[in-house]
Parts: sequence; structure tokens; C-alpha cells
Amino acid sequence: MGRRLVEEGCGKYQSGPGPQWSETDRASYQAWQEKLGYSGADADGWPGEGSWNRLRVPKVTPLTTSRFRGLPGSRATRTVRS
Repeated sequence: MGRRLVEEGCGKYQSGPGPQWSETDRASYQAWQEKLGYSGADADGWPGEGSWNRLRVPKVTPLTTSRFRGLPGSRATRTVRS
């Protein structure tokens, strides 16, 4: 999500988006909502269905191949674009 917000010019990150939700993510998402024309309580920084769908965040799914099985941290992922 953070990468998409940055791509849309709405990232408020000092050092880039991280893996955990933070107040900076909320502020960045609020900027996205405002860019879409939302205001007031509708631009609170918490994702709603409409703004989330328009952001088009790629889905990340577990990758299960024998090549990675048995390795420490072997739960690999891949990005799937909808």
C-alpha cells in the first residue's frame, strides 16, 4: 500500500513505507483520500472500500515451490496484479 501511495504522490514517509501500519501510513492514506476529493470524516486516513479499490494495491500471495521449502524464512511471496 505504501508504495502505491508514493507512486500516487501521496507518500508522507521520511524513509519509505515499512511493513507495519503506522501514523505515517494513515497520513499518507489521508492525502490519497483528499486527492480523490474526499473531505472531513471521509478523509480520515482509514481505508474505505472505494478509495482502496481506486488505489489498486497489488495482492501478495504465498509462493509454494519446492525450491524454497525447508529454508529458514522460506515463506516466499509473489506479487499478483489484478
